[in-house]
Order: sequence, then structure tokens, then C-alpha cells
Amino acid sequence: MLNFDDQRALDAVAEVDLSERPDAYVQRAAHLGEVNGIDDIAVLSGLIDPDSAPTELTSWAMGSLGRSGEEGWRKIGELVHAKNEDVAVAAASMLLRNGDDSGLELLIRFGKTAAFDKVVNVVDTLSEYAQPEHVPALIELLERPDGWDERRHLPEKIVDTLHELTGENFGEVAEAWKLWWKLNNGGVTAQ
Repeated sequence: MLNFDDQRALDAVAEVDLSERPDAYVQRAAHLGEVNGIDDIAVLSGLIDPDSAPTELTSWAMGSLGRSGEEGWRKIGELVHAKNEDVAVAAASMLLRNGDDSGLELLIRFGKTAAFDKVVNVVDTLSEYAQPEHVPALIELLERPDGWDERRHLPEKIVDTLHELTGENFGEVAEAWKLWWKLNNGGVTAQ
């Protein structure tokens, strides 16, 4: 049971402009929601501003949506189309972790064009949750237009993932991977 101050904190969630830094009431509401098992889709969705950069609160709300069932996952699927690309990528990453690759194209596009500090999470997610059918997407990610010089560990991680999925190793040579994929008709067996 929530006391008066706790209820006031939860009520404040609907009134906060999330484009600004969340205030103490919102942070308290997130904590209370977690402690009290709040799974109201409308409340959780209200904590996510699809037009602004994600915050810790956004992450908590998305995670809670995922735990709230099918309707929550449907809402996360909608966030893949958010105006703010960081929110969209966070949603696509959550979907992939849940076995839904409907946001895979967005992750690859983001991985090829975003600033390196943002690409790390995309590569980590793809490497950890990749399935054999994701091999073409991983190959595509190797072809970053501005190269990988600043973050050498990222293409190495992609190659390691490709090797785990295929048993092959063509290093960072995307053309060799593409040719292999074409010649093998995409035939990959889980290693």
C-alpha cells in the first residue's frame, strides 16, 4: 500500500516534462513503481518520451513494459519508430534480446552511422543475441563507411560472432563473407 507521499510521487509522473532532467519525484516514482510492481501500460508508456534522449527512467520503464506481457512488448515495438533514434535503438535492442528481430534493420543502420560511443551497445547486443539468420546483417555491419579505426574491438567482436555462428573466419573482409554467404546459400548451422 502506498502512503500519501508515495502516491503523490506516482501522480507527479504524468505532470513532468520528460524533455528536462527527471526531478526527484519522478525518480522516486520509478523506484516506487519497481518496488510495488507497477505494470500499468499507460503509466509506463507515459514515462517514455519518444522525442527526447533516453534517461535511466526510460530504461526502467522499457524494462517494466517488457515484463508486463504482450501489450508491453507491442508498445516497445512501436518505440522502434520513435523520433529519437536512441529511444528507437533501445527498443530494437530489447526486442532482439526477446527473440524479435523486427528492429534488426534499425540496429544495423544505426551501427553503421552513429557515433562510436553509441555503437558499442548495438554491437554488444548483436553479438550476444545473434542467430544464424542474422549473419547477413552482421556482415553488413562490418562495412561501416567511416571505418572502425577508433574502436578496433568492435569489428573484432563482430567477426568473433560471425565465426561462432558459421564456423568460418574471413576476418574483417566483408566481401569475403558476402561471397561465402552467397556460395553457401545462406546455409548456416548453429555452432
